[in-house]
Amino acid sequence: MLNFGGLFTSKPVIFSLIFFGVAFLSLWIASVFWVYQDIFNRSKNVVLQILSIACVILFPLLGLIVYGFIRPGHTLDERRLLLLDEKIMRQEVGELLLCPSCRKGLETDYVYCPNCKTKVKETCAKCNKVIDKKFKICPFCGHSSHHEAVVKDV
Repeated sequence: MLNFGGLFTSKPVIFSLIFFGVAFLSLWIASVFWVYQDIFNRSKNVVLQILSIACVILFPLLGLIVYGFIRPGHTLDERRLLLLDEKIMRQEVGELLLCPSCRKGLETDYVYCPNCKTKVKETCAKCNKVIDKKFKICPFCGHSSHHEAVVKDV
């Protein structure tokens, strides 16, 4: 019969077990540290942050695999840059208006700038639809704008 008791008392086996134990412990600590750094760069959601870190602490190798599935695809900085790129593209296409006073971005249906409270659009006196202040006539009904009527009266 084989005697396995002597196997675990030999020095090469003990050193190998210690080496693999230290290597596994080092990788586990490094993975916890990496997940800690990574999740705070990717999300402000506290529940997701705690869940991710706890998962890697409680389940050393399986936790990293699970974290790979729940990990947000972009960092917060990458998302900010993507939103900025989208805003710039919308401005270039003409979908995004800029306030004439403060130069902050405005949505196309805003009448007032939410930042400086400047009125950026007018309402047509005839059809009551919102029109740009630069328009000379209402594009919906053809009525002359308020500014043009004041100029004609003077």
